[in-house]
Amino acid sequence: MDDGTGKVGERLKIIRDESIGDYSWDNKNTSTGAGTDFGKNNWTDARLNYLLNPGHESEPFGGSLYWNSGSGTCYNGQNNATTNCDFTSTGLKEEARDMIGDTLWYLGGTSRYSSASNGLVSHWYSYERGTKGLSGRDISWVGKIGLMYPSDYGYATSGGSTTDRTVCLNKEVYNWKSSKFSDCKNNDWLYESGYVQWTLSPSAGFSTSVHFITTSGNVNTITGIFYSYGVCPVAFLKSNIKIVEGDGSSSNPYILQS
Repeated sequence: MDDGTGKVGERLKIIRDESIGDYSWDNKNTSTGAGTDFGKNNWTDARLNYLLNPGHESEPFGGSLYWNSGSGTCYNGQNNATTNCDFTSTGLKEEARDMIGDTLWYLGGTSRYSSASNGLVSHWYSYERGTKGLSGRDISWVGKIGLMYPSDYGYATSGGSTTDRTVCLNKEVYNWKSSKFSDCKNNDWLYESGYVQWTLSPSAGFSTSVHFITTSGNVNTITGIFYSYGVCPVAFLKSNIKIVEGDGSSSNPYILQS
Protein backbone atom coordinates (compact mmCIF):
# COMPACT_ATOMS: atom_id res chain seq x y z
CA MET A 1 0.00 0.00 0.00
CA ASP A 2 1.26 3.49 -0.96
CA ASP A 3 1.97 5.70 2.04
CA GLY A 4 1.29 8.86 0.02
CA THR A 5 4.93 9.50 -0.88
CA GLY A 6 5.10 6.82 -3.57
CA LYS A 7 6.64 4.28 -1.21
CA VAL A 8 4.73 1.01 -1.51
CA GLY A 9 4.92 -1.82 1.00
CA GLU A 10 2.95 -4.52 2.78
CA ARG A 11 0.92 -3.10 5.65
CA LEU A 12 -1.87 -4.34 7.87
CA LYS A 13 -5.30 -2.92 7.10
CA ILE A 14 -7.76 -2.84 9.98
CA ILE A 15 -11.50 -2.19 9.78
CA ARG A 16 -13.55 -1.60 12.89
CA ASP A 17 -16.24 -4.28 13.02
CA GLU A 18 -18.79 -2.09 14.76
CA SER A 19 -19.97 1.45 14.18
CA ILE A 20 -18.79 4.35 16.34
CA GLY A 21 -22.22 5.92 15.79
CA ASP A 22 -24.45 7.34 13.08
CA TYR A 23 -23.18 10.55 11.47
CA SER A 24 -23.47 12.44 8.20
CA TRP A 25 -20.88 11.71 5.52
CA ASP A 26 -21.16 15.41 4.74
CA ASN A 27 -23.94 17.90 5.44
CA LYS A 28 -22.73 21.16 3.98
CA ASN A 29 -25.31 23.22 2.10
CA THR A 30 -25.18 26.07 -0.39
CA SER A 31 -24.13 28.53 2.31
CA THR A 32 -21.18 26.44 3.48
CA GLY A 33 -19.58 25.17 0.28
CA ALA A 34 -21.86 22.59 -1.33
CA GLY A 35 -23.70 23.03 -4.59
CA THR A 36 -26.98 21.87 -3.05
CA ASP A 37 -28.42 21.37 0.43
CA PHE A 38 -27.65 17.63 0.30
CA GLY A 39 -23.92 17.68 1.08
CA LYS A 40 -20.83 17.36 -1.14
CA ASN A 41 -19.24 13.97 -1.85
CA ASN A 42 -15.61 15.09 -1.92
CA TRP A 43 -13.91 13.13 0.87
CA THR A 44 -10.96 15.52 1.07
CA ASP A 45 -13.03 18.14 2.89
CA ALA A 46 -15.99 16.02 4.02
CA ARG A 47 -17.15 16.60 7.55
CA LEU A 48 -16.86 12.92 8.41
CA ASN A 49 -13.22 13.03 7.29
CA TYR A 50 -12.59 15.96 9.62
CA LEU A 51 -14.23 14.10 12.49
CA LEU A 52 -12.04 11.02 12.06
CA ASN A 53 -8.66 12.50 11.23
CA PRO A 54 -6.05 14.68 12.97
CA GLY A 55 -5.36 18.30 12.11
CA HIS A 56 -8.90 19.65 12.27
CA GLU A 57 -9.08 20.62 15.92
CA SER A 58 -9.83 24.22 14.99
CA GLU A 59 -13.09 23.29 13.28
CA PRO A 60 -16.16 24.70 15.08
CA PHE A 61 -17.79 21.25 15.33
CA GLY A 62 -16.51 17.70 15.23
CA GLY A 63 -12.94 18.40 14.25
CA SER A 64 -10.67 15.42 15.08
CA LEU A 65 -12.86 14.30 17.98
CA TYR A 66 -12.61 10.60 17.09
CA TRP A 67 -8.85 10.82 16.53
CA ASN A 68 -8.34 12.48 19.90
CA SER A 69 -10.92 10.44 21.87
CA GLY A 70 -12.79 13.66 22.54
CA SER A 71 -16.37 14.71 23.04
CA GLY A 72 -18.37 17.69 21.88
CA THR A 73 -20.65 18.49 18.96
CA CYS A 74 -20.61 16.70 15.59
CA TYR A 75 -22.27 17.42 12.27
CA ASN A 76 -25.31 15.23 11.77
CA GLY A 77 -28.41 15.92 9.65
CA GLN A 78 -29.28 18.24 6.81
CA ASN A 79 -28.17 21.87 6.43
CA ASN A 80 -25.23 21.87 8.87
CA ALA A 81 -27.27 20.31 11.69
CA THR A 82 -25.34 19.02 14.72
CA THR A 83 -25.65 16.57 17.58
CA ASN A 84 -23.79 15.78 20.78
CA CYS A 85 -21.06 13.15 20.37
CA ASP A 86 -18.71 11.40 22.75
CA PHE A 87 -15.68 9.33 21.69
CA THR A 88 -13.93 9.18 25.03
CA SER A 89 -14.38 5.40 25.13
CA THR A 90 -14.57 4.58 21.39
CA GLY A 91 -11.99 6.99 19.99
CA LEU A 92 -8.31 6.38 19.39
CA LYS A 93 -5.89 6.32 22.28
CA GLU A 94 -2.30 7.53 22.00
CA GLU A 95 -0.86 4.03 21.58
CA ALA A 96 -3.24 3.32 18.68
CA ARG A 97 -2.60 6.69 17.03
CA ASP A 98 1.14 6.00 17.05
CA MET A 99 0.62 2.80 15.07
CA ILE A 100 -1.40 4.35 12.22
CA GLY A 101 0.41 5.58 9.14
CA ASP A 102 -0.52 7.89 6.29
CA THR A 103 -2.05 6.15 3.29
CA LEU A 104 -2.98 7.06 -0.26
CA TRP A 105 -6.74 6.49 -0.37
CA TYR A 106 -8.47 6.14 -3.75
CA LEU A 107 -11.68 8.11 -4.24
CA GLY A 108 -13.12 6.65 -7.41
CA GLY A 109 -16.70 5.49 -7.84
CA THR A 110 -19.31 4.54 -10.42
CA SER A 111 -22.93 5.13 -11.30
CA ARG A 112 -23.58 1.72 -12.92
CA TYR A 113 -23.32 -1.44 -10.86
CA SER A 114 -26.54 -3.48 -11.06
CA SER A 115 -25.62 -6.18 -13.57
CA ALA A 116 -23.07 -8.97 -13.86
CA SER A 117 -21.18 -6.90 -16.43
CA ASN A 118 -20.54 -4.00 -14.08
CA GLY A 119 -21.42 -4.88 -10.48
CA LEU A 120 -19.11 -7.68 -9.33
CA VAL A 121 -16.68 -7.19 -6.45
CA SER A 122 -13.80 -7.12 -8.94
CA HIS A 123 -15.52 -4.30 -10.84
CA TRP A 124 -15.86 -2.30 -7.63
CA TYR A 125 -12.15 -2.71 -6.94
CA SER A 126 -11.42 -1.12 -10.31
CA TYR A 127 -13.99 1.67 -9.90
CA GLU A 128 -12.48 2.69 -6.57
CA ARG A 129 -9.12 3.23 -8.26
CA GLY A 130 -10.54 4.93 -11.34
CA THR A 131 -11.34 8.50 -12.38
CA LYS A 132 -14.49 8.10 -14.46
CA GLY A 133 -17.12 10.75 -13.87
CA LEU A 134 -15.28 12.52 -11.08
CA SER A 135 -15.04 15.99 -12.61
CA GLY A 136 -14.53 18.58 -9.89
CA ARG A 137 -13.72 16.03 -7.18
CA ASP A 138 -10.42 14.73 -5.87
CA ILE A 139 -9.50 11.26 -7.09
CA SER A 140 -7.22 10.49 -4.15
CA TRP A 141 -6.40 11.68 -0.66
CA VAL A 142 -3.50 11.11 1.72
CA GLY A 143 -4.51 10.66 5.35
CA LYS A 144 -4.85 8.25 8.24
CA ILE A 145 -8.48 7.24 8.76
CA GLY A 146 -10.89 6.33 5.98
CA LEU A 147 -13.91 4.10 5.51
CA MET A 148 -14.39 0.71 3.92
CA TYR A 149 -14.67 0.39 0.17
CA PRO A 150 -17.49 -1.56 -1.45
CA SER A 151 -14.83 -4.06 -2.53
CA ASP A 152 -13.72 -4.50 1.10
CA TYR A 153 -17.27 -5.52 1.92
CA GLY A 154 -17.49 -7.85 -1.06
CA TYR A 155 -14.17 -9.60 -0.53
CA ALA A 156 -14.95 -10.09 3.19
CA THR A 157 -17.47 -12.85 2.46
CA SER A 158 -16.55 -16.49 2.95
CA GLY A 159 -19.76 -17.73 1.35
CA GLY A 160 -21.73 -20.64 2.74
CA SER A 161 -22.86 -24.18 2.10
CA THR A 162 -25.53 -23.20 -0.43
CA THR A 163 -23.71 -20.33 -2.12
CA ASP A 164 -19.93 -20.55 -1.82
CA ARG A 165 -17.46 -17.67 -2.02
CA THR A 166 -16.73 -18.13 -5.71
CA VAL A 167 -20.41 -17.81 -6.57
CA CYS A 168 -20.72 -14.73 -4.34
CA LEU A 169 -17.80 -13.02 -6.04
CA ASN A 170 -19.41 -13.72 -9.41
CA LYS A 171 -22.75 -12.20 -8.41
CA GLU A 172 -23.26 -8.44 -8.53
CA VAL A 173 -23.11 -7.11 -4.97
CA TYR A 174 -26.19 -5.02 -5.66
CA ASN A 175 -28.21 -8.26 -5.67
CA TRP A 176 -26.78 -9.82 -2.52
CA LYS A 177 -30.03 -8.66 -0.92
CA SER A 178 -31.78 -11.53 -2.71
CA SER A 179 -32.70 -14.47 -0.47
CA LYS A 180 -31.10 -16.71 -3.07
CA PHE A 181 -27.72 -15.22 -2.17
CA SER A 182 -28.17 -14.84 1.59
CA ASP A 183 -25.04 -16.93 2.18
CA CYS A 184 -23.00 -14.06 0.72
CA LYS A 185 -24.08 -11.42 3.21
CA ASN A 186 -24.68 -13.72 6.18
CA ASN A 187 -21.10 -15.00 5.96
CA ASP A 188 -19.57 -11.58 5.42
CA TRP A 189 -17.93 -10.33 8.60
CA LEU A 190 -18.53 -6.70 7.58
CA TYR A 191 -22.28 -7.14 7.15
CA GLU A 192 -24.53 -5.53 9.73
CA SER A 193 -28.28 -6.08 9.71
CA GLY A 194 -28.88 -3.43 12.35
CA TYR A 195 -27.57 -0.31 10.62
CA VAL A 196 -26.57 1.09 7.24
CA GLN A 197 -22.83 1.62 6.73
CA TRP A 198 -21.10 4.38 4.81
CA THR A 199 -18.32 3.58 2.34
CA LEU A 200 -15.58 5.85 1.08
CA SER A 201 -16.67 5.70 -2.56
CA PRO A 202 -18.73 8.49 -4.14
CA SER A 203 -21.16 8.08 -6.98
CA ALA A 204 -19.60 9.06 -10.27
CA GLY A 205 -22.84 10.59 -11.49
CA PHE A 206 -24.00 12.89 -8.69
CA SER A 207 -22.16 15.34 -6.43
CA THR A 208 -24.43 14.49 -3.49
CA SER A 209 -24.29 10.68 -3.64
CA VAL A 210 -22.15 8.04 -1.94
CA HIS A 211 -22.27 4.25 -2.06
CA PHE A 212 -23.29 2.48 1.14
CA ILE A 213 -23.96 -0.99 2.54
CA THR A 214 -27.65 -1.52 3.25
CA THR A 215 -29.16 -3.53 6.09
CA SER A 216 -30.30 -5.98 3.39
CA GLY A 217 -26.66 -6.74 2.62
CA ASN A 218 -26.17 -5.12 -0.78
CA VAL A 219 -24.26 -2.10 -2.09
CA ASN A 220 -26.48 0.80 -3.08
CA THR A 221 -26.31 4.58 -3.48
CA ILE A 222 -27.85 7.34 -1.41
CA THR A 223 -28.59 10.77 -2.87
CA GLY A 224 -28.27 13.07 0.09
CA ILE A 225 -25.24 12.30 2.23
CA PHE A 226 -26.48 14.31 5.19
CA TYR A 227 -28.32 11.20 6.41
CA SER A 228 -27.14 9.56 9.64
CA TYR A 229 -25.53 6.19 8.86
CA GLY A 230 -23.07 3.93 10.62
CA VAL A 231 -19.38 4.82 10.63
CA CYS A 232 -16.77 2.03 10.79
CA PRO A 233 -13.30 3.62 10.65
CA VAL A 234 -10.52 2.02 8.61
CA ALA A 235 -6.75 2.46 8.93
CA PHE A 236 -3.46 1.07 7.64
CA LEU A 237 -0.85 0.41 10.29
CA LYS A 238 2.72 1.57 9.86
CA SER A 239 4.99 -0.89 8.09
CA ASN A 240 6.92 -1.75 11.27
CA ILE A 241 3.80 -2.90 13.16
CA LYS A 242 3.59 -6.67 13.49
CA ILE A 243 1.23 -9.23 14.98
CA VAL A 244 3.13 -10.82 17.86
CA GLU A 245 0.39 -12.81 19.60
CA GLY A 246 -3.18 -14.00 19.19
CA ASP A 247 -5.26 -15.57 16.45
CA GLY A 248 -7.74 -12.74 15.92
CA SER A 249 -10.63 -14.35 17.80
CA SER A 250 -12.60 -12.54 20.49
CA SER A 251 -11.07 -14.78 23.15
CA ASN A 252 -7.52 -14.48 21.80
CA PRO A 253 -7.23 -11.14 19.98
CA TYR A 254 -4.20 -10.02 18.04
CA ILE A 255 -1.48 -8.24 20.00
CA LEU A 256 0.40 -5.66 17.96
CA GLN A 257 3.75 -4.00 18.51
CA SER A 258 6.45 -2.24 16.53
